[in-house]
Amino acid sequence: PFVLEVFCKQAGLVTACMNLDTTSCGVGLNSSSLLSSPCIGIDLLLPWTQSFISDLIGCEASETIVWFSAPCGSFSRARERQRGLPHLRSTRFTRGCPDAFLDPPTAKRLRHDNALAAFMFQLIELCDKQNIRWYASSAGSSYLWDLPEWRTTSFHEFSFAGCAYGSGRPNLHRVRGSDDALLSLAAP
Repeated sequence: PFVLEVFCKQAGLVTACMNLDTTSCGVGLNSSSLLSSPCIGIDLLLPWTQSFISDLIGCEASETIVWFSAPCGSFSRARERQRGLPHLRSTRFTRGCPDAFLDPPTAKRLRHDNALAAFMFQLIELCDKQNIRWYASSAGSSYLWDLPEWRTTSFHEFSFAGCAYGSGRPNLHRVRGSDDALLSLAAP
């Protein structure tokens, strides 16, 4: 198999694959992961980049598995726990609260994160058409899971607490995927 981690941050999945002698590559903008693992630092919103990644997913030289380390950014609910910070999104306004778009830097951030999420859904659709396994992971409470595109996407879902797998924090992660192969990883 060939594992492609899209939106790689610290490239943890790519590093784990390397340790298991599984061919993998990460694509994203985090430069720290570029030094320790096979990652391509690239802007995922450029049209030629999106075409490149689509071609890479469609490569028939190996069994491709696509892992989306889904962008958290403005989809995070962490702001809601801090007093005085305006909400960027809500369950009703999953693409951004109207007031948040009044601030130009915040509006730019929301548009950027919405475009990344839209690209993820394009790639999920491509994977589904080509029978390629995919998984998307992000914080368990992320507004990403409330986006309407999920209503037309078939998936299996599970959650796990980070501390169940060695993290020092019990933060909850959610994973959605095209099959149920990873459901046994669910853990409180």
